[in-house]
Amino acid sequence: MIMVGYENGADFWRDNAVSYGIDEAVKICRNYLDTQLRQVHSEKPIPEDEVAFCRDMFKAMYEATAGKTDPAKLVYPLSEEEAERKLNKSHYQKSAKKNSECAFMVDENICFSRCGVERYNFDIAAMKLVCDYGFERVQAVLAKNIQTHPSKELFSEDNRKWANGKAPKSDGFLGATLDTHPNILDTFASKFIAIYSEICADRYFLPGQSAFGEFVADMEIVQAIAFDSNRGFVIAEDIDGSQFVCWQFTQEDDKRDYYWGDYGSLDVAIDSYIARVIVHMSDGITKEIPFVPVKTEPPLVADADEQKPISVLEIIKAAEKQPKPPGKSKTKTQNKKRGDVEI
Repeated sequence: MIMVGYENGADFWRDNAVSYGIDEAVKICRNYLDTQLRQVHSEKPIPEDEVAFCRDMFKAMYEATAGKTDPAKLVYPLSEEEAERKLNKSHYQKSAKKNSECAFMVDENICFSRCGVERYNFDIAAMKLVCDYGFERVQAVLAKNIQTHPSKELFSEDNRKWANGKAPKSDGFLGATLDTHPNILDTFASKFIAIYSEICADRYFLPGQSAFGEFVADMEIVQAIAFDSNRGFVIAEDIDGSQFVCWQFTQEDDKRDYYWGDYGSLDVAIDSYIARVIVHMSDGITKEIPFVPVKTEPPLVADADEQKPISVLEIIKAAEKQPKPPGKSKTKTQNKKRGDVEI
């Protein structure tokens, strides 16, 4: 049922956020979706206006909360072997367990969304899953299952193509297998992709914020996250976009010291960035704070005035269309004794 007194779901979200605070409002709206999902399972189809109410509520909630990093919803991107080498195996295992739980709940929510013979309300199921596990984990579970399914020919060509582009390389999804019939899963995946695209959720797939104007060792910082522990992490690219790095930094007053760089392709920098954020926030105490770039002069290059800042997302999309320069995809790690920069 639509909540009496509210014209749309966005108003319902805003009223709860103002009255009870963001965190409590998230719980209220998540429980509202859960109630609707169970109502569907009682074989009483949800009216279209109710579904629209839920979508408005979900969209407003997501816009208000997506910019805040929730480490529980980040997917650890490295392999078990790499995690062990970095002494992060426990974080890999915790994320892999969460992936398996998410897969189980995908099956469960699809089942609960059934409202008659071959009738489902996948909108509610997808939104409830995102509330619990985040867009990126649900996306990773769906994409990995479609990509590796023994009957992948039963999935649409568009969804197979989507899965090949989104499936994670990490082996942390070995236990995250879906049991839903591929025909049903294909339709659910299409609905999830539509919601993801409508909300433009890819704006928030990296924790932290876009950050431009700060140059370190002839590389420009393009993504950053800072913490109240006076530490943080950044992704930077060189001037021609052929090499990327993830640095850690410490800050004292207005000075930042960048060190422990993982250099290589954009994928290498992103994976290192996400893994480091997960580890650093694992104590449950560390809080994210705004990152303020220290404006510095860019290196002198031809046509520098014509260059415009673009987001990491745009960099990724552009990089996917370009051939990889030879020898640039290898990873190298720079320690604090070599090439560290303080500004």
